[in-house]
Amino acid sequence: MNARQFFYLMKLFIIPLFFLIYFAGKSEAEEVIQVETVGNSRISRQVMLSAFGTEAGDDFDREKIRKGIKNLYGIGLFTDIVVEMERQADGKIKLFLKVMEAPVVERITFSGLEKVKAKDLRKKLEFRLGQTFSYSKATRSVNEMKSIYYEKGYFLVEIETEIDTLSGNRVNIAFNVDEGKKVTIKSITFDGNADLSDKELRKKSDMDSKEDRWYRSGEFKQETFDEDLKKIVVYYRKKGYIDAKIVDYKISYNTEKTHIFINIQVEEGQQYHVESVSWEGHTLFTRKQLDRSLKYDEGDIYNQEKMDKTMENLYTMYSEEGYIYANIIPDRYTEDTAVRITYQIIENDPAHIHKIDIAGNYQTREKVLRRELAIKPGDMFKRSALVRSQRNVLNLGFFDDVLLETARANDDGDIDLTFVAKEKSTGQVSMGAGYSSMDRLTGFLQLSQPNMFGKAQTANLRWEFGKTRQNIELGFTEPWFRDTPTTVGIDLFHTSRSYRGEYYELYRTGGALRLGRPIPHFDFARIYWKYRLEKRDLQFDDGQEYRYSQNFRNQEGKRLQSSMAFTIVRDSRDNRFHATQGSRTTLHAEFSGAYLGGEVDYQKYEVETGWYFTMIHPFVLMVKSEFGVVAGYSENATIPLDEHYYPGGTSFDGVIRGYKDRDVVPSSDGSRSKIIFNVENQFRMVEQVYGLMFFDAGSSWDTIIEARPTDLKRGAGFGIRIETPMGPIGFDYGYGFDKVNPGWEAHFQFGTIF
Repeated sequence: MNARQFFYLMKLFIIPLFFLIYFAGKSEAEEVIQVETVGNSRISRQVMLSAFGTEAGDDFDREKIRKGIKNLYGIGLFTDIVVEMERQADGKIKLFLKVMEAPVVERITFSGLEKVKAKDLRKKLEFRLGQTFSYSKATRSVNEMKSIYYEKGYFLVEIETEIDTLSGNRVNIAFNVDEGKKVTIKSITFDGNADLSDKELRKKSDMDSKEDRWYRSGEFKQETFDEDLKKIVVYYRKKGYIDAKIVDYKISYNTEKTHIFINIQVEEGQQYHVESVSWEGHTLFTRKQLDRSLKYDEGDIYNQEKMDKTMENLYTMYSEEGYIYANIIPDRYTEDTAVRITYQIIENDPAHIHKIDIAGNYQTREKVLRRELAIKPGDMFKRSALVRSQRNVLNLGFFDDVLLETARANDDGDIDLTFVAKEKSTGQVSMGAGYSSMDRLTGFLQLSQPNMFGKAQTANLRWEFGKTRQNIELGFTEPWFRDTPTTVGIDLFHTSRSYRGEYYELYRTGGALRLGRPIPHFDFARIYWKYRLEKRDLQFDDGQEYRYSQNFRNQEGKRLQSSMAFTIVRDSRDNRFHATQGSRTTLHAEFSGAYLGGEVDYQKYEVETGWYFTMIHPFVLMVKSEFGVVAGYSENATIPLDEHYYPGGTSFDGVIRGYKDRDVVPSSDGSRSKIIFNVENQFRMVEQVYGLMFFDAGSSWDTIIEARPTDLKRGAGFGIRIETPMGPIGFDYGYGFDKVNPGWEAHFQFGTIF
């Protein structure tokens, strides 16, 4: 290498390296000595520097400055931001932060509105009076306002933004709207659907529905349309077309742009059948047990909906045994038109309950909630036990809601549970008026506390008064006597009662003692015992005895009654106030007099059962039937008339709407047997308001051997229930088919009839 080549290499490598080191050293030495703000009149210097992030004493950092500018734009107060740099003689930096403040909105106006109100458009604006304005905010606001018109079918709407600049950096904003004509959907067609018709696809995806859909009145709603496209694919997979998909869709208009034509292109693929089902990895359950979880059979058309339900069943089976960490993978193998399904099951270890916490019970004592739980620490984790625990706590009636929180407690997979209760007000002093077609207008004053001292003890004092009744009741119930599941209660009462259209009055004074216990080994079942002792006094109106039978007249005067009743109740309803599933069955036997003493002798047997089914949300179907018979201990025994049955209307003895209260009886003396059927479809309309439709049928007879199906009186109609702090208020309007003069009957009630 000669000298010339050597010096050339020096210039090529050494000199650039020198400059790199030199400028790197200078960069490290650069310091910001001052940041001046320019152009800000409303926005303080402190606010600007806080967002900018670079202050005097900081190192000069171009990346940090770029981020600072971005932050300043982000607060939405400026329309333009420039940073200028002035290098001082000593190499230090002085920055000038120059801004243009966004104008303030002085006034907002709309013109051209007919189909949409200005207040609805204002809700879509990104700015309000006194706030800053920007063109980007205006553009986004216009798009949001257009969405309101699109939902109403006005796809040709145009919105022009007019900005009038005022002094003091203020602006008036005017939105000039040309709503255009309403655009309606003319047709929806499909391409590529060889096996399923256009009509079937429209129907199964809800595109043919006229009720609250995007297609309603021909209006197009993009969001709901997208949902319905997904439903098309879901329906195909329900019919066995595993590979079906939406390829594309096109929306076109007519020349006048008043009609929309929608064409949806689908790719069906082929229809598959289930050739075989196999299981791998299972040790907890046998193949036969697992097969019972299947919602389909070999040879069936593949159905994704049934596949999903099968998976739900499988996970429920495993979670019921504590295997909440089980992993179930359905592998599909397709060949030609056959699909072979193999369920790969990884069971993992079962989970146990580590600890249970209670939260949210500010008034109710913790032990009241804990004793309702169907699960305890150390138990296997079971979903059904958790659901039952929540239901038990809710059915206490002290809580609006009970939430369940779970957390993994340790490496073994055990679970910590927290029941979070939302308490509601329970104790109350109330007064008001009630109305029923039986008693007409009545008033009441009530002091009640179903959760006294937070112990779930119930105390109640009620006074009812009206033209036909006077009633004073005092009661107390301890649901867990001495911390055992034994219910103990006592009642005292004094009543005087006359009935509309009758000519006598009945006075009753007495008390009752109640006991109750769960029935071992029978879920949801309890048995109750009740002893009642009372003094009765039946008085006829002057000279009116002749209106009644001799049997009835024999009951006039004072008598002592001693009676005992046994009741078995099985109640599996998910909510005893508004059940959506489950049932309630009652077996009741009552004995008065005879070996119990007293002067009133009879025996009474009653069976009542009601079942609840959720059909399609929010409709809940209730099917109820009841049977009752009362008799003496001898053929000619005298039975108190108030222990006879008087069904009809909304009577406590049997609800048959469409008829007057207590009117479905063979004679004025009432009856000794009854059969009642009720079918009711209830649905929630809004919070605390329920609508219903009903069909009732029933009748009563002197003896049960006289009962005939053709004797049943039928009624049907509709009604409403409103929940109030004083109890539910109801109105039913029923048509009686089998009255002498068939027609409608109105029924008002205060409280529940079922």
